[in-house]
Amino acid sequence: MSRKLVTALSDISPELRPLLILALADRGDAEAMPTMLDAAKTGPVSVRIAALKVLKSLADASCLPVLISIAAENDGEVAQAAKATLKSLPGQGVNADLVARLGNAGAAERLVLIELIGMRRIDAVAPLLKAADDADGKVRAVAIAALGEVAKLDNVPLLIARVVSPPHDEDAPIALKALQAACVRMPQREACAEKLGAALADAPGGAKVAILETLTQMGGKKAVQIVGEAAQSDDVRLQDTATRLLGVWMSVDAGPVLLQLAKTPDHPYKYRAMSGYIRLARQFLMPDSQRAAMCRSALEAAGREKERKRVLEVIERYPSVDMLRMAVETAKNPKLKDDATAAALVVAKKIGGAAPEVLIAQVVREPAKIEILKAEYGVGKKRKNVTKILRRFVRGFPLIVVSPRGYNEAFGGDPAPNVTKKLTVRYKMNGKVGEAEFGENATIILPVPK
Repeated sequence: MSRKLVTALSDISPELRPLLILALADRGDAEAMPTMLDAAKTGPVSVRIAALKVLKSLADASCLPVLISIAAENDGEVAQAAKATLKSLPGQGVNADLVARLGNAGAAERLVLIELIGMRRIDAVAPLLKAADDADGKVRAVAIAALGEVAKLDNVPLLIARVVSPPHDEDAPIALKALQAACVRMPQREACAEKLGAALADAPGGAKVAILETLTQMGGKKAVQIVGEAAQSDDVRLQDTATRLLGVWMSVDAGPVLLQLAKTPDHPYKYRAMSGYIRLARQFLMPDSQRAAMCRSALEAAGREKERKRVLEVIERYPSVDMLRMAVETAKNPKLKDDATAAALVVAKKIGGAAPEVLIAQVVREPAKIEILKAEYGVGKKRKNVTKILRRFVRGFPLIVVSPRGYNEAFGGDPAPNVTKKLTVRYKMNGKVGEAEFGENATIILPVPK
């Protein structure tokens, strides 16, 4: 069948050839490989690309000359398809063959071979270093980029050197990308950070910034330590860069460093550090106890009310008894009373019955004129009017404490057994009408109507 399909390939219209080629690909028959190579060489772009995709599963080392030649063509779309096939080409000795061809390759094919060494991550640092010093800027650029894909820990100083003092100024941005690519994929992350840190002291200003940015992309304890030390240095530019980078750190490892900076009285970026610290508490997964501890530290260290208000937003977002306790304590600050009280009420509502009433009472102790207009308890059509009952529990505070045994006892029975019910309340507080809904047995705290 494959032979018949191959024979038919030359007889059908170019528009239908890609479909026939895909049919051959589904069969996975090596008998079709020579025909696919011929189809990939010349003809309509769609046919050539379809053939190259098929060759991903059919080609072997014998196809290297043809595929390399196609990859070196000026047609970008076809060339990229050929490179994709070469990147995934299996077979013993393919990597060694690609490196061996470098010596006698023409200019265009040489660029392809260097790029493929990087794409396939072939251990060929020496020829890449030689190409990285080539007189041709295109060759240097491709070689440096490939070094970023193949470099090992021992090669990191070579990449650092090309960032710190590039032989050609135009190569510096490429070298930085290569250094970052190498460091991010390096399995020995802490050792790699050590090498970057060692180069930081003698690097010129712009290179220092590049090294700090690389450390930030890597992450890890050593990286955050080095960036933190830069933030505490006497160099204003480093202080600016390091605190900015710590502010976008992608793990809570930066927390202690940011907190220390926020506590430094005369640090020019202490408020930025505090903002970064609060961001960590807000955005990242961590145990509830750790988040609560961070919020407490932030409340204690924050020098401005707006930072404390941001902490209250975190408290609202992650409700717990510890967070409620912090909100209650913060409400004792006259400047934060309203925001902290609102946060405490939100937290209390979210955690429901887990909220200690003694804590809630501390933030809702100011009396209010409250009138229950209508209250219903139940679900769907199985609802009962409990307006008169709820009125008996009102004591002039937004917090309404009913029976400790739950709503069913307080409201005279269960209107819908074995079904989760809700209490809906329409009320008037200090002349303004509000509505609220509470899950079964939730703590009843009437929000202040807007």
